Amino acid sequence: MIKMIIAGLWVCVITLGAAYGAFQWQANQKPEAEAKPKVQKEAVRTRMISVPIIMEGALQGYVMAQLTFTVDAKINKEMGVKPQEYLLDEAFKVIYSEGGIDFRNAKKQDLVSISHKIAENTNTRFGQPLVEDVLIQELNYLSKEQARGGKR
Repeated sequence: MIKMIIAGLWVCVITLGAAYGAFQWQANQKPEAEAKPKVQKEAVRTRMISVPIIMEGALQGYVMAQLTFTVDAKINKEMGVKPQEYLLDEAFKVIYSEGGIDFRNAKKQDLVSISHKIAENTNTRFGQPLVEDVLIQELNYLSKEQARGGKR
């Protein structure tokens, strides 16, 4: 009988020691996990914009674009002003002033450079890394004739 009581106490001591060890190990793991907080991203979708393309002093057509920006959610909430209009302004400026790209014959590589330039210019304007990525939802070129309902 005494052997059974001693065995029972021994099992209780081992169980309590294991539980205490597991608790201490878990408590030491939490600060490391909290030290690396994940950056929360938020998608900001813009309205469709129409950018005139002027080459050789004449209107050639229009670029129709709709973009989505991924921004740092914390910075976006702290800002007093919503960034959509600023993002659209920078997109308009980049597309309008991009003289090296012929939108009638655009290449995939052109889209990457446009996206990077829009993000870079917007972050420079805000003075902090607000825009993470620029995603192109829609990018179409309409010639002057197509825009006026002419030949297609």
